[in-house]
Amino acid sequence: MPSSAPDEPLAPVVDRAGRPTGAVAVGDVFALCSAELESLARLILDNLPDAPARPADCVSTVELRPMRLPLQIQFLGMDRSEALEAAVRSRAARLERLAPDITACRVALELAQKHSRQGRPVSVRIDLTLPGRELVVDRVADEDAYVALRDAFDDMRRRLDETMRQQRGELKTHPERLDGVIDRLDAEGGFGFIRTAQGGEYYFGRASLANGDFERVAPGMAVRFIVEAAGEGLQAHRVSLVRTRAR
Repeated sequence: MPSSAPDEPLAPVVDRAGRPTGAVAVGDVFALCSAELESLARLILDNLPDAPARPADCVSTVELRPMRLPLQIQFLGMDRSEALEAAVRSRAARLERLAPDITACRVALELAQKHSRQGRPVSVRIDLTLPGRELVVDRVADEDAYVALRDAFDDMRRRLDETMRQQRGELKTHPERLDGVIDRLDAEGGFGFIRTAQGGEYYFGRASLANGDFERVAPGMAVRFIVEAAGEGLQAHRVSLVRTRAR
C-alpha cells in the first residue's frame, strides 16, 4: 500500500460489504477509485455490441437486386457512356420483372452520321429473345439519347406485355393477312384461285369475298386475304381488293 504524506489526513477504508478494513490517506483513496473506474470503463467498452452499419441513403432494393438477364449493350459511332449504360440496365431490369423467361437482351445505340441535316439523333434498337420467339424494336431515334431509350423501351414493354397476355390466353391472335393476285377465275362456277408471290395457290369462292361482289373481280387483280383450313385444305377467306394509287 502506498505510504501517506505526513500532513495528509487519514480516511477509513471499507470493503465491498461496507466493513472497515483500516485507514489510508485520502489521496490513496482517490487513486484506488480512479483505478477501479478505469478498469470498469474498459470492461464496458470491451463488451459493447458493434454499431449497425448505416444503410445507404435513397437506394432502391429493387435496383440492388442482381440481374439474371444476359444483357449486351453496344455503342455505335459514339463513345461509351456509363450513365447511358445505367439507364439501359435499369429499363432492362423492368422488362425482366415483367417476363422472367427472357433469355437475352441486346441494346444498340447508334449516333447518326455528321452529314445529317437535322442534328445527330441517336437511334436505339432492342432485340429481346424469349423461348420460341424474338421481339425487335428498331430505329427509335431522338437527338436526346435518353428520350430515344425511353421511347424504345416503352415500345418493347407494350409488345412484351401483349405477347405475355397472348400466352396466357387473354388476347385473341389475329390471323395474318396475305397479299396475292387472282390467277384463275370461273365466273359461272363462282370460284377462283389466288396465287401469292411465294408460289402458294389458294381456292376462294363467291362467299369468300369481303364485299360479296364476285362480278367485280378479274384475273390479275391484287387482293388481300387470310388463310383458313377447310375440308379440301387451305382456302382464302375475307378476300378484298387492294386499291392501287394512280401514277
